Amino acid sequence: HFWEYWTVGDLRVRPEHAVLDGFLARAIDPVWGKIYPPSGFNCRCSVVPVPADEALKMDPDAEEGGMERLPILARALVPQRGFHTLIH
Repeated sequence: HFWEYWTVGDLRVRPEHAVLDGFLARAIDPVWGKIYPPSGFNCRCSVVPVPADEALKMDPDAEEGGMERLPILARALVPQRGFHTLIH
């Protein structure tokens, strides 16, 4: 299955998180080791599971490697210094 990155969608969302809103990648993709929330102080983002057929309808490129598709802003600023992700 896939995971989709969600933000709260309000004006307090950091730009580097906002560019990730709706980002899809396989749940086993290494990109989640970099961007899985929380990835900054008071981060309110989340990740939701999406079935493969639905994810590929939403974004046919989601099957490609997640790190290669990361927006430049997120690549540079996520996670915030002092934060790291541990996926259980």
